[in-house]
Amino acid sequence: MTGMGLRGDNIHRYVNAFCPRCHDEEPDRPLSRVARLSGWLAVRDGPVWLERGCRSHGLVSTLYDEDPEILAYLEEWTAPTKAHVPDKPGNFDPIPSAYLRGLPQMQTQHTCILLEDIAETCNLRCPTCFADSSPDLRHVVAIGDVLANVDQRLERENGRLDVLMLSGGEPSLHPQLPELLAELSARPITRILLNTNGIRISQDDGLLDLLTEHRERAEVYLQYDGLSQAAHRYHRGGDLRRIKQDALRRLSEREIFTTLVMTAALGVNDHEIGDVVRLALQTPYAGGVCVQPQFGSGRFGIHRRRQSAHAYRCAQEAGATDRRSGHLAGSDRATVLAPALLFGGVPAARRRRTMALTGGLDRSRQPQRQTGPGRKPHRRQGYSPRVAAGSA
Repeated sequence: MTGMGLRGDNIHRYVNAFCPRCHDEEPDRPLSRVARLSGWLAVRDGPVWLERGCRSHGLVSTLYDEDPEILAYLEEWTAPTKAHVPDKPGNFDPIPSAYLRGLPQMQTQHTCILLEDIAETCNLRCPTCFADSSPDLRHVVAIGDVLANVDQRLERENGRLDVLMLSGGEPSLHPQLPELLAELSARPITRILLNTNGIRISQDDGLLDLLTEHRERAEVYLQYDGLSQAAHRYHRGGDLRRIKQDALRRLSEREIFTTLVMTAALGVNDHEIGDVVRLALQTPYAGGVCVQPQFGSGRFGIHRRRQSAHAYRCAQEAGATDRRSGHLAGSDRATVLAPALLFGGVPAARRRRTMALTGGLDRSRQPQRQTGPGRKPHRRQGYSPRVAAGSA
């Protein structure tokens, strides 16, 4: 008589989750009608999978993290959090519907980074886009609504915001971007970041002039997935290397601080992390590098998730998953930061995980901007090089 076989996985922890297939079938259903499903995070064949049981669709699996060791490390991050004022005192509604009334009573963190999605439309149709943006979508948010939300957050944050990100979609396509940047620059916000794929920046002198006008407050968060054609085709569906190079060069020439933002997938472009870090070090006014693990949701379907798991196993068998070396040989290894700094982030409600080298490069080595009448030094008050963990 033989005993029962093993499951073949390890349960990392139990969670509550939702069914993405139910959402695809009825995306506009009221949150009160969205079923909360019991599930778990399971380590199986290398990656970590988010699995939940749906009455309509059975077992639904989503890639949650490509490396359980990294996930365990991230979950060790703890820090004292600032007290916040709930938008509606006594709002103990269940998550996520509680956020329909602003920050709820049980929110445990203040607004460290305010992310404003100002445009649904985009000029790309990236295969790995978790927001499912595309040129088919035309909606943009009225700037009055954007500013009303910013002003409410300013009131809750004692009159100052550290970081405001304008995102989408592609925020540079917003037809009232000049008016919006002017209004935001007049408010007590330390840093305004434009999250962009860089296509318009590479071609549009008017947009570049606008960013130059606001460069004392505004910076660019530039999508930059690597230096190889394969990385761009996998993440963006086409070879955008020349466009990215042109965008970064034009921003540097205009002395606009830029963070290179790399979406990384094991076995696809994780071996290019060191190349992107070196590119930032060599580029004037490239203020940092942010590496975001690919998020298995949105347009990135279950077939591609399984492909990613297969790529992980192949890379592991080939010995390519030792990211402590940065996948570089010899003395180059010393130039690449530890994976904790590159593959970081704190899992949040939207799990948009980031460990950013936010201004972490030594800016004392950057060229000084020319100063003159009406010009300020390039080092702004309250903005110092640092390595910071954050989540949107």
